[in-house]
Amino acid sequence: YAYTARTPASYTLNGYMKTVVALTTAGNFNIGAQGTLTQEYNATTQQYTINITAANLSIASGGTINVNYKGYQHSAGPGQGGDGDRAGGAGYGGDGGDGTGAVGGSAYGSITEPTDIGSGGGYYYTGGIGGGAVKLTISGTTTISGTISANGQNGPYHGGGGSGGSIWINTATLAGTGTVTVNGGTGYDSNYGGGGGGRVA
Repeated sequence: YAYTARTPASYTLNGYMKTVVALTTAGNFNIGAQGTLTQEYNATTQQYTINITAANLSIASGGTINVNYKGYQHSAGPGQGGDGDRAGGAGYGGDGGDGTGAVGGSAYGSITEPTDIGSGGGYYYTGGIGGGAVKLTISGTTTISGTISANGQNGPYHGGGGSGGSIWINTATLAGTGTVTVNGGTGYDSNYGGGGGGRVA
């Protein structure tokens, strides 16, 4: 399901939740070891992202904000890979890789305030989906012991890889030993271009 949640008190997530717009709390937002926050899939236009505003954010080990493969579909987005047999990979933070039959997509978007989703890889039978987008506005401390990921999809059968999405963390203090990734997907094989990485700020 999809909704905007605004809560005056602290909020703890230890299950599975989708959000399309925002979660705002005057207190703390905690994602437990079994917690997964994700977004809806975008397809051909950017409609859905994750936007969290809180005093403090904590992601426990095993918890995740995961928007992998939630960006543009194949052959869509400003950095879409070139279509055709041996298609190109999608671009975003960097250019997509060229396939032997089509060029990769171009880089786009802001380096310092990234909010775009990743683009789709080039299409022959199909292409990789781009990563989604996460924006965190945390006035205090963001502690990441789990993961935040906005990775692009590897090129499926005869397709280029999708580009990574975006993760923008605006916080007073960043702590923890977790991971933040916006990896581009690989091409179907060496004849197909891989997706460029996304953007993190």
